[in-house]
Amino acid sequence: MEDAGPELALRKLTQSFGVTGYVILNKNGIPVQFHGMEEPKAIQFAGLFSELALAAQNFLQKRFTDVTSEDDQELVALRVRTHNCEYIVCPEKDYCLIVVHNPNWVEPPPEEKKEVKEGEEGEGGEGGEGGDTAR
Repeated sequence: MEDAGPELALRKLTQSFGVTGYVILNKNGIPVQFHGMEEPKAIQFAGLFSELALAAQNFLQKRFTDVTSEDDQELVALRVRTHNCEYIVCPEKDYCLIVVHNPNWVEPPPEEKKEVKEGEEGEGGEGGEGGDTAR
């Protein structure tokens, strides 16, 4: 039951408002798990965002070596916003989590069931039972 914690967290993540997918990378930058996208897209995200996170970490180490202690130089999260999507990159020691979020996402309305009363026909009012005749 040790894996229940991460699996539960990922399930909750995918149910969060606007989250359209995620990719988990191992320490070598290879996608080991992904959701909401095809494998080529997960590989593309792995290559791009692992390099971006590494560049950001190197920037922090070079830029702020005098100002802060070594503990404060760790990159916790990187947030990249585009016109359509937002990407949150969370690098850790053994893995990296990339979350794809659509801030403009609107939850689709629930489908309403149409109740057919006795005596009413399908669409158009013509045809036999079911109302799905080709014209």
